[in-house]
Amino acid sequence: MRILARPLALLLLLAGCGGGEAAGGASTGDSATTDVGASGTAATDGAASGGATDGHTSGGDAGSGGNANDAAATCAEAAAGCENECKWSGKCTMNSAGFCVAGSAACCTSSLACIDAGQCSPDGDACRAVTDADCAASVACTVKGRCTASAGMCVVGTDAGCAASNECKTNGACAAGDGLCVAKTDAHCQAAAVCSEKGHCAAENGSCHPTAADDAGCAALPTCATLGWCSLQGGVCGLHVDADCAASNGCKKKGACSLIGQGATLPCVQDWAECRCRAGSQADCLTSSGCAAEAKCSLKGSYCETQTDADCAQSALCTKYGQCTYSPHGNICITTSGG
Repeated sequence: MRILARPLALLLLLAGCGGGEAAGGASTGDSATTDVGASGTAATDGAASGGATDGHTSGGDAGSGGNANDAAATCAEAAAGCENECKWSGKCTMNSAGFCVAGSAACCTSSLACIDAGQCSPDGDACRAVTDADCAASVACTVKGRCTASAGMCVVGTDAGCAASNECKTNGACAAGDGLCVAKTDAHCQAAAVCSEKGHCAAENGSCHPTAADDAGCAALPTCATLGWCSLQGGVCGLHVDADCAASNGCKKKGACSLIGQGATLPCVQDWAECRCRAGSQADCLTSSGCAAEAKCSLKGSYCETQTDADCAQSALCTKYGQCTYSPHGNICITTSGG
C-alpha cells in the first residue's frame, strides 16, 4: 500500500490543478511539475520570478486555499507563440486566425498591463480597464491618480483619486482637471514635497510655482532656465511673457523663444518643460544650438525642423559626418553617393 500512495497522491494533485503540464512548449512545459513528500505537502520544482520567462510557478501546500500565485498558476498555459503577450498584456490564447487574444480573467489580472495600467478584465480580445476596481491597485492610480475606468483605460476622473496619489504628495497635483491631476490651490502645494524641498509653494495654472519678491528673484531660480518661469505675477514666478521663453533653455536649444498663448491665462501644466514656448520666427531657429548641431534651422509651424539642403550644409551633420543633403523621408540629412 505504501508503494501505491505516492503515484495516487500525485494523480489526485494533478487532477486538482487542472490538467498538469502547460501548453506553451518547452519553455513552459514543467510549470505544473510537483513532488508530494511523506507529509502530503506539494512543492514545485521551480520558483516564480517577476523577471523569469521560463514559466516556472511556485506552488503551495496541497489542499490549501487560494494564494497570490493562483492567478499566475492558472494562466501558465500560454499558447505557444503567445508567451510574451501573455506576460505583458494577458493575451495568452491563440485564436483561429493565429492572433494572441485575452484568455481567462486570471490571465488578465496576472499581466503587467494590469499591474501598471489597470487593464485587468477580459473585454473582447483584449484585457482592459472595465471597472474602477481594475484601476484602484494599479500604478496608474497610485502614482498618477488615474483611478477611473473609461473606454478601457484608467483616467483621471475624481479629486479623490488625485488626492491619494503620489502626484499629490510629491507635486501638489491633488485635484482633477482636464484629464490630469493638477494643483488648484496654494494649500495643495504647501502640503507637498515640492514646497518643502524646492520652495514651489504657490499654485498657478495647474502646477506649483516658486515665489519671489520681484522679477530678478524669479530669474535667479533654476526654473527660469528649465521651464521659463522667469517673471513675477501676483507674487508667483511663472511663464508670462516672450522674454520668459527667451531666457529658457528651450530657446537656446530648440528655438522655442516665443510665448504661444494669452499670457497669464496660459494653462502651463506641471513637468511640461517649455510647455507653451514655441519658435516664433526663422531667426529663433537659426540661432539655436539645434540648428548648428542637428540642422533644425527652418521654421515649420511653431517648431524648428530640417527642411532644406541649406539647413544640412550649415550643421555639424554635414561638416563632421558628410550628411549634407536633405531628405524629405523623415526630414533628415543624408550622405549622397557623391558626398
